[in-house]
Amino acid sequence: MPNDTLTTQRSRDIALADAEAFKALLLPFAEQWTVAGSVRRGSALVSDVDHVVVPKLEVIGDGGLFGDTPDTVNLLWRELDRLVEHKPDSQEEDEFGQTEADTFDPITKAIKVDKNGKASTRWGMKLRSVHFRGFDHEIYTTTPEAWGIALLIRTGPADFSKHIVTEMQRHGYRAKDGIVERRVPGSGDYAGTSEPRWEPVAVPTERDVFDLLGLAYREPDQRR
Repeated sequence: MPNDTLTTQRSRDIALADAEAFKALLLPFAEQWTVAGSVRRGSALVSDVDHVVVPKLEVIGDGGLFGDTPDTVNLLWRELDRLVEHKPDSQEEDEFGQTEADTFDPITKAIKVDKNGKASTRWGMKLRSVHFRGFDHEIYTTTPEAWGIALLIRTGPADFSKHIVTEMQRHGYRAKDGIVERRVPGSGDYAGTSEPRWEPVAVPTERDVFDLLGLAYREPDQRR
């Protein structure tokens, strides 16, 4: 059932097994998928699971006679919506005499309760949070061009991610809406009377981010 706060920590082996089981349900609807966070860093104990995903997209229609923009369907989110709404058939038995309800692992929207007692869900276009097998699973979506920064930030830990963001600012870069951008030289001024211009920079791997900042690459388990 949905949780409001999740404080139980479990071993990495259990967390990884559940992460892979969750991933398997949705992998046909993704172009890239990596289990990130503390699981990827090799932490002994894990409290929740982070996933970084490039979803498969499908363009519907051709714009019609009036040249409207065709609709783009996020297949990952469409399937996740279906799984959240799915109710098991408890009647039909398989060859082993089990019904779907006997082996069904429900996926529900994770419910967070803040310090004021207000409950909310994270169910947006780029991030969704679900509850599966006793864990909260955070699914962060990105693009192939921004894969490197998304995986780096979501692998963490938090202090290391903040360090990377600080280094980006120091070198004239920023991460805006999940995309790495470079400040165009000569644009803007320090008095603030004109806005700087920014251009996107492709970082398809984590190493691309390290190289961009002149930093030596660190394996996930060496990030502090």
